Amino acid sequence: AIIAKADESDGDNIYNFGLNLGVAFQLQDDYLDVFADADFGKQKAGDIIKNKKTFLFIKCLELANDEDKKRLLNLYGKNQNSDTKIDEVTALFNKYEIPKVLQNDIERYTHEALKYVQNLFVSDNKKEILKKFFSILPKRKRVAIMYKKEMDFNSKLSGLKKYHIYRHKSLTRTILIK
Repeated sequence: AIIAKADESDGDNIYNFGLNLGVAFQLQDDYLDVFADADFGKQKAGDIIKNKKTFLFIKCLELANDEDKKRLLNLYGKNQNSDTKIDEVTALFNKYEIPKVLQNDIERYTHEALKYVQNLFVSDNKKEILKKFFSILPKRKRVAIMYKKEMDFNSKLSGLKKYHIYRHKSLTRTILIK
């Protein structure tokens, strides 16, 4: 916004768009870490294995009864990579409908971000470009963010859609989405 010499209102709208987009993106990432298919592209339930305090974990603590809260904290107190730990934590998430809560929050942040796009003083065509890109993020299965001077697709990245987000001289930040 500063480089484009946008006014303060557009700067605020772009900031709030990015803030809400970032939250929706992170919530989707937390969800996919636990509930995605095996082809997500990273270790399944890695956040559980590493005891990361994600939205799922925090919301489960908030909603759980005392016994389940104690169980969840005990599971997260262990540094182990076991299917039993993953299964038990996932069962607690499901018991308290955390995936449903998370999806509702993703939709809420998505809707909020799109409101800020509508408030921008730019052409409708430019708004549509932002909306189109943003609309695919919550539906993604796998994302790879790459910084390269030249894009070269290897077999692991084939079939991904390519979106150039930022260009500076010869460096391109590219998001690949399946």
